[in-house]
Amino acid sequence: FGDSVILIATIKYKAIKLHKVMIAVMQHLAVCDLLQTFFRVFPITLAIWADGWFLGQWLCNIEFNMQWLGLSLTLSLTGTMTTLKLLTLKNPIKANTWPTRFGHKSLRSRL
Repeated sequence: FGDSVILIATIKYKAIKLHKVMIAVMQHLAVCDLLQTFFRVFPITLAIWADGWFLGQWLCNIEFNMQWLGLSLTLSLTGTMTTLKLLTLKNPIKANTWPTRFGHKSLRSRL
């Protein structure tokens, strides 16, 4: 629920007043969390309620791969956000000229 609020608040209403690059990182982190919820939490919860895995081999493989993909993305995004915050504090005048694309490019280079 919180990730959806972050996405709606930053995309539709522009309600969060942070640096543009930080908002881009937050959006990527929210999407990563939503993907983990849909592909990991829901299937595992259903399997626990049904007392066994009944969703098939294909979804089992997706769930297993999302475990590692989600973990690595979350760690990478958290490190990117921390690094960008440090760079923003170290170079505040230069950071004001960073476009939103800079956040997307820095995220892409981490992956």
